[in-house]
Amino acid sequence: MKTVVLPQPELLRRAVDEICNVINQKPDAVITMAAGRTMLPVWQLLGERVAAGCVSLRDVHFFQTAEFLGCPEEKTLRFM
Repeated sequence: MKTVVLPQPELLRRAVDEICNVINQKPDAVITMAAGRTMLPVWQLLGERVAAGCVSLRDVHFFQTAEFLGCPEEKTLRFM
């Protein structure tokens, strides 16, 4: 794993660039992203890319890390 420290706007742009690259290479990608308000700027910029025709989310499946389908409640991680 590689840690990258960048100013917020640059980090956001690079994150969405990477998401778009993955989707354009594999249109039926399955992507997990963190849940919560932290990701709202990512979703906003990703929506702008969709509106501009740069990427299609038609066949993409997104999951949020706070979703623990099938896991007993005592086995899930807590963030608070």
